[in-house]
Amino acid sequence: MQVRSIGPQIAALAILLMAIPTPAPAQVAIGLSVNIGPPEIPIYSQPPCPLQNDIWTPGYWAYGGYGYYWVPGTWVAAPQAGYLWTPGYWGYNRGSYGWNTGYWGAQVGFYGGVNYGAGYYGSGYSGGNWSGNNFRYNTAVTRINTTVIHNVYRTTVVDPGNRVAYNGGPGGIQRRPTAAETAASHTRHIAMLPAQRLNQTTAAQNRQYLAKVNGGHPQDAAVARPLSATNRPASFKAVTAADRKAAEPAAKAAAAPKAAPKKEEPKAAVAPKEAPKMMRAKPEAPKAAPKTVQAPRAAAPKPAVQAQRPAAARVVQHAAVQHAAVQHAAVQHATPVQRPKAVQRPQAAQRPQPAQQHAAPAQHAEPAQRPEAEHKPPR
Repeated sequence: MQVRSIGPQIAALAILLMAIPTPAPAQVAIGLSVNIGPPEIPIYSQPPCPLQNDIWTPGYWAYGGYGYYWVPGTWVAAPQAGYLWTPGYWGYNRGSYGWNTGYWGAQVGFYGGVNYGAGYYGSGYSGGNWSGNNFRYNTAVTRINTTVIHNVYRTTVVDPGNRVAYNGGPGGIQRRPTAAETAASHTRHIAMLPAQRLNQTTAAQNRQYLAKVNGGHPQDAAVARPLSATNRPASFKAVTAADRKAAEPAAKAAAAPKAAPKKEEPKAAVAPKEAPKMMRAKPEAPKAAPKTVQAPRAAAPKPAVQAQRPAAARVVQHAAVQHAAVQHAAVQHATPVQRPKAVQRPQAAQRPQPAQQHAAPAQHAEPAQRPEAEHKPPR
């Protein structure tokens, strides 16, 4: 029996917790980044304030799956006495536009210097102020229902006229927060109320609010009460699949970087094909070398023949390279003593290693006198 009685109490407590506004430590960006800035803030007529202590929350451009869309301005009951609304704003940073969410607080903070109209002219709020637990409305700026609201005053405020919807960047509002606005951002805040969120989500479903449809001039730019499933403007038209396709950005641009690795693949394939060709050309050169070296090695064991064969072989080499056409002249010029000296010099320079390896035959070089006898017959 006790379990049955506690169940409804827990459910009622959960509903109450959901209705309590959640505090926010400061104004922060929600992480949304867009490459194109929003349209200008349209000029529209503010509906009269329906109830005492309602605060005007101006309209703004939001971004979703269909591109930019307008969220109408509306009257919202303050979460508690003394709290004011700081609108969100678009800020330019490093080539993109990011959204900074609005919040409730005891003071109006920085909202980018954007002129939202109806008391939000870029700094603070001139549409009214709190007097104890009652909000006083400035009738020079704010429209009210005089039959319901009596706490009023009148102070003229000049509208600057600029309707740019973002701060910073090319063409944006070049304004920075003041010391008071910076201090306000560090005080206790309350995030958007459920009624405000519902107003935005319902606006996103209305085709007439799409910037690509209305060209920056939406119908029903302001409503007396926040939008919901049961509170839609007469001009409401649901978005279509065609609207989604038209609003899709060029997502194919993300596939562009994939083309870069394809260009590198053929370069790696060509390199190995050329490498083996160079390796094959190198072994061909040493094949001719052993043929020329084998001839003198065969004559090495016979000392008597060594003096005759190298001389004849050398004469043939010079005749083949330099004087291939004159063969008889090579025989006549073989007698001078200068050529054998020139022939012996390359042997000592070219073949230092064989002399060291075959040191034994160098000791038996007794027939060194024989070359003198060989030169005697020609004399």
